[in-house]
Amino acid sequence: MIVDPGQFDIGTAVSRLGDLMDRVDDPTADDQFESLLTIPAVRALFAPRMVTHGVTSVREFCGDLLRYTNAETVTLITYPSFVTDNESDQVSTGQGRVLFEHLTGEKTFRLFTKAEGAEGHCEGMAPTVFWAAAFDWLDDTLS
Repeated sequence: MIVDPGQFDIGTAVSRLGDLMDRVDDPTADDQFESLLTIPAVRALFAPRMVTHGVTSVREFCGDLLRYTNAETVTLITYPSFVTDNESDQVSTGQGRVLFEHLTGEKTFRLFTKAEGAEGHCEGMAPTVFWAAAFDWLDDTLS
């Protein structure tokens, strides 16, 4: 398994919305959630993901993200795993390390850094750095 970035519980990422997440099941909070789209960076992050999730409101999207957790299934993953994270990833927020720590099988962790030019979500500034590391891991693991 190769995960980039690893995710243990993606709901923790949206918990950064603070008290607003306490209202994720409250339709009267729709305006507050929708106002997040006035922030260009949030709009760029949420809008395409809302489409992928098949939802039309920010509140629905945030609520849907709470479904994605590996907390109860992580111990069932027993095959070799290459788990990554990125020191500047604003999406995963360290979830790769958390997933790695919970895995019980053979595992390798790789933190990508700004210093190597591989900053951003999924090493967006240098995807070749990720692919080189992933293919090296596959070569070592499958040989």
